[in-house]
Amino acid sequence: MLLLTVLIATVALGSVQFEVGAGIEQIRTPVPFVNMNFHGDYFMMHNDLGYRPEFGIIDMVGLSLKFKGNLAPFFGLSGAFGYNVDEGPFFEHKGLIFNGGVFYENERYSILLKLGQYMTFDGEFSAYPILKITCSFTIGEW
Repeated sequence: MLLLTVLIATVALGSVQFEVGAGIEQIRTPVPFVNMNFHGDYFMMHNDLGYRPEFGIIDMVGLSLKFKGNLAPFFGLSGAFGYNVDEGPFFEHKGLIFNGGVFYENERYSILLKLGQYMTFDGEFSAYPILKITCSFTIGEW
């Protein structure tokens, strides 16, 4: 039911594209990840799934606002959950990831350059920024 509500709301905001791709993420060391996102003229919902050998599976889900256009800046918030090899399943509840960057889209593909910074609810920033570059291909448009 929630998925249907989100789908109706996004269609009401204008045409929405669904894209799937891959990229490279660097916090301390670079690792590959898989990316899925929905985006319209003024928003972007993204999901990045990666595996870090020293940590485990990390899934980052976020919502960003962007300007309309083929080459547009964006900014937003993300959260994380996944499976830590030492502690088991986790849901990050101590802070959020602030992110921003540049989004380029064509009719068939898009390129996303994102810089993020984790901030705890106590106001502390992480020591390492998150840098991501992603190339995605359009699967459908509604």
